[in-house]
Amino acid sequence: MREVQTVELGDVKLEVKELTVAQILQFYDDFSKMDDVDSIKDGTKDYLRKIYDLSIGSEQFTFDDMMEKLTPSEIKQIFEAFKGANKVFFEVSQSLGIMSALEGLVAEIRKDFIQIFADSSNEVTETS
Repeated sequence: MREVQTVELGDVKLEVKELTVAQILQFYDDFSKMDDVDSIKDGTKDYLRKIYDLSIGSEQFTFDDMMEKLTPSEIKQIFEAFKGANKVFFEVSQSLGIMSALEGLVAEIRKDFIQIFADSSNEVTETS
């Protein structure tokens, strides 16, 4: 039986489901086709959308809703539920060395976010 964890964000209730073996194998296959950090960064939003659709797939609250309306702390709650529902996925990823590649991706994304915030801060300052 699939593990399911529930996240409540105000009046939105999301059920985060464990990925199936086929979904995990497809994720690994897609991830292995990316040959450098830039291609991984370029595909990050698409993969986040894919994981969201596979694990949550809520018509009530779409991936675009999540990206537009939620705060980082709320997205963290969803990610923590995803990690909880997919413990075996993360254990296998760790043993295959995929987690170290993902950690590099996270560092690159963090760097990009910092640059985006810096750029938006400069725009606000310049227009003020």
